Amino acid sequence: MTFRCFAAFCALTLMGCTDAGPVGATLAVEDGWLRPPLVAGRPAAGYFELVNRSEATRVVTGVAITAPPQARVEMHETINRGGRLGMRRIESLEIRPGERIAFEPGGKHLMVFGIGEETSYIDFELDLREGDNVGGTLAARRDSP
Repeated sequence: MTFRCFAAFCALTLMGCTDAGPVGATLAVEDGWLRPPLVAGRPAAGYFELVNRSEATRVVTGVAITAPPQARVEMHETINRGGRLGMRRIESLEIRPGERIAFEPGGKHLMVFGIGEETSYIDFELDLREGDNVGGTLAARRDSP
């Protein structure tokens, strides 16, 4: 490979790392994974870190599954009600500039309905108040990373 070809290859590769849109470089889903249902007919759980790299507060107003098509999803969090653990649905979530919000076992998480233990991944999108979306893929695993 000549130097000129190598330089062109490097330039094109780096272009793929740039911001693809207003949210691409500002809000990111990182280190995601999916715990398949432990019992048939029960929901799966999705975990990841949501990172705001922008200088503005962003607000997540919803979540949707893009694959597999039969699944549906909700944002939930585990709460302590007088010594008893329970869950409640999260309707919206504010993430300040520079903040990282963990969706993790025992805390915030996605509840994924309508998939089986054979599901190997889900694709999802978080809807933002600002009118754009940020997506992610969660690969299935039985144990936490």
